[in-house]
Amino acid sequence: MVGRRDQTTGRDWTERLSNSILIVEDEPSLREALAAVLGGAGLRVYTVADGREAIRVLCDHCIDAVLLDLAMQGMDGITLLELVRQELGWTALGIVVFTGAGDVSVLPRLRELGVDSVLTKGRSSNDEILAAMQQAIERQAIAALV
Repeated sequence: MVGRRDQTTGRDWTERLSNSILIVEDEPSLREALAAVLGGAGLRVYTVADGREAIRVLCDHCIDAVLLDLAMQGMDGITLLELVRQELGWTALGIVVFTGAGDVSVLPRLRELGVDSVLTKGRSSNDEILAAMQQAIERQAIAALV
């Protein structure tokens, strides 16, 4: 099965869980701070500023979970989620939404798209962010075994 991609995770069948995450955040200082916290906890961290860059990294690297901002220039977080889940079919990829938007009207759509957690910028502690990412990685790992 070398070179064959799992349809639900997008990863090569031969790859193991890598504890690699992707942070998709357009604010550079917040992106760097999140990378420091999550990298300091032993996760391999990739960072990008928008949805288009995120697709490139997701296709080129073995990513277990994504920490995703919703409000970004260009391709926003919802559009990225729809692309990942519906067009690419990566339904098992762990997704944690991290947003400043207080618009609760998006919550049903996020649930439909299989988001693991929704965290609010400025209200979620580093420990809560780390715990949410670890849970998303674990859920993705279990889904990959099924």
